[in-house]
Amino acid sequence: MAGFAPGLVAQTTGKTATESGPIQITADELVSQVKDDYAEFIGNVEAVQGDFVIRSDRLRIHYRRAAGQATPDPAGGNAIEKIEAIGRVRIKSGSREAQTELAEYLVDEGLVVLKGKDSIVTDGSNSIRGSMIKLNRLDGKISVVGGPTERVRAVFHPPNRTPNTGEEGKGQ
Repeated sequence: MAGFAPGLVAQTTGKTATESGPIQITADELVSQVKDDYAEFIGNVEAVQGDFVIRSDRLRIHYRRAAGQATPDPAGGNAIEKIEAIGRVRIKSGSREAQTELAEYLVDEGLVVLKGKDSIVTDGSNSIRGSMIKLNRLDGKISVVGGPTERVRAVFHPPNRTPNTGEEGKGQ
């Protein structure tokens, strides 16, 4: 798939969430469940880290609990295990955008999973659509699965080429 979607894959690889600077989150409400190792932001949620922006109805952050530790330490390094965005999820990073009903980011694996009918990732005029889209930020691998009533759909626009020369980027 990577060979067919260079624009969509090329920029998914990169730093993990903990390597790219602080994450700023705004929402209407915050509910923290320390004993259950999570915090949930509710209503008009916006999470920003550099040029990476997630908007959703809810955002739940699952904390990692160290062995023998009674409660997680959200202020400690590498404390975030998983981030879930739920409801009308919109993700933007540079020229790439994604829309879905549920997005999960597994921090250690660098894996973003979009779930829901008609989940879509676009980069300019190129797009991939399916009921589950997995984007690995560490190795650039993308996998897309259709649903019971839908098939995977991809639309790729090749770069402009001059007739008979094969040169890229020149107008016709």
